[in-house]
Amino acid sequence: MKYAALFLFITCGLISSAQYYDAPTSVDEHYVIGDGGAEPLADLERYERLNKSLGGDSIRLCDGQPCIGWVEDAYADGTLKHKGYYDGGELVLYKKG
Repeated sequence: MKYAALFLFITCGLISSAQYYDAPTSVDEHYVIGDGGAEPLADLERYERLNKSLGGDSIRLCDGQPCIGWVEDAYADGTLKHKGYYDGGELVLYKKG
């Protein structure tokens, strides 16, 4: 009888505590499932030929010389399209604006 009461007490406790558990709807509160935003792939693929680690063999020139340091590209309306760090004209680090 003592064990039956203990079993009943534990079972009721587990059931009642499960009501308060709120499972997360997504991994990150800023990410919404189905919200892909603008497709960055087309813009980023343009810079792959400058990225040596991706097999690119092209050199970007700035004023006739291979680019060194941070270079920013903008859309016609002035918003940032691409920001990349170049070493000897080869793209080392980049991100979409």
